[in-house]
Amino acid sequence: MLAGSFLKTPTLDGAEILGGLGFDVLIVDEEHSPFDRQSTDAALFAARAMGAAGYGGRMWDCIAPADAGTTIGAQIEDPEALDEIDAIAFVHASDQDPMKQAAAKALADLRNLGA
Repeated sequence: MLAGSFLKTPTLDGAEILGGLGFDVLIVDEEHSPFDRQSTDAALFAARAMGAAGYGGRMWDCIAPADAGTTIGAQIEDPEALDEIDAIAFVHASDQDPMKQAAAKALADLRNLGA
């Protein structure tokens, strides 16, 4: 299981603090917060400067390693969403597909949290 945080404020202070905490993942939440391209770049720079893992390089050089290490995270925002967890975690793929296997593991982890 991964531990991490969402960064929702476009400030360098927040990025530096969260980047230095040693989380497995730090998500710059551009959907639910007022990040723009400049503040996103600044946040990523600040987080990396504090030791957070980053991404970069040529896109195609990153595809295979990214596919091999993909993690699926479901953002469950309301208690009512737990009743729909199977639909939320559904991935249309074969049973041998690594993405579907990762989704099944994430779903089992979520169910274990409620046990």
